[in-house]
Amino acid sequence: DAAVVLVSATPQVTSCHYAREGKYRYLKLDRRVTPQTLPEIQLVDLRRQRGDKSLKVISRPLHTALEEVLRRGEQALLFLNRRGYSRAVFCLFCGQVFQCRHCSVALTLHQDQNRLVCHYCGYTQAVPEQCPSCQSSAIKRYGVGTEKVESEVKRLFPSARVARLDRDTAPNSGRALKVLTAFGSGDLDFLVGTQMITKGHHFPQVTLVGVINADLSLFFPEYHAGERTFQLLSQVAGRAGRGDAKGTVLIQTCQPDHFVFKTVQSQDYDRFFQQELESRRQLGYPPFTRLALVRLSGPLSEPVAREARRLAAALEKLR
Repeated sequence: DAAVVLVSATPQVTSCHYAREGKYRYLKLDRRVTPQTLPEIQLVDLRRQRGDKSLKVISRPLHTALEEVLRRGEQALLFLNRRGYSRAVFCLFCGQVFQCRHCSVALTLHQDQNRLVCHYCGYTQAVPEQCPSCQSSAIKRYGVGTEKVESEVKRLFPSARVARLDRDTAPNSGRALKVLTAFGSGDLDFLVGTQMITKGHHFPQVTLVGVINADLSLFFPEYHAGERTFQLLSQVAGRAGRGDAKGTVLIQTCQPDHFVFKTVQSQDYDRFFQQELESRRQLGYPPFTRLALVRLSGPLSEPVAREARRLAAALEKLR
């Protein structure tokens, strides 16, 4: 006879569907607990910002907004859900991407360690000076992580007090708490971080939230990527304007017309829910079907692959 209460400002589409279908009792709060107005959310079209070579990570509108925050003595959060300096390192001549020898995923460059790191198993290796395949020295970096954002912000604003919060800088709650305490007490101007900074924090002096690359999670290869993007952006947007001053949120994206970003901008969960639900209805995704994930693992790839094929064949017969 226990009671279970699911609470969220951005509920999962499946849970919300069940609630509206009467499978769950639906309770809705129509007013904010605090008197502050919702922050203004602006979309920055990165396709129009490419001509400014001096600003490779921070767009011109975001740069101007950060200057204003510093001038007024306020604070800003900069969100990117990818730690490290560069997301991948590859050879410009032969195209080889440096991958984890265990997981076969691209290794992430961590500049402060001068190492390539696997974010799945923790494997590390030195940054290569030459490509092992073609011996070329044209080793290039691709993509941006929080370490790169922090470095760029410090370059653009040398007088600003900047910190970074992710699993690299705060691997335990004690170190994370120190960074958050320093930010909350006003000892920092800008805080760069991953998902760790998006929800549950109340910083009255934060008047600006900048999202560096909103497309990163939107095009992740999973059916609920849109849902997770809407949730993340809505949560981090809620960190702005929690004090007396009005909040502003700048979302950098190459897809400003995508319905996920449009509904985040209008802060309209109902419209997002209806569009996402209809898309899932057409494609046969939950809540209109059920999915099961079966994961096999082992020390040797061939026996695992053989068993996976055998299991797949057995499941096909159950259809």
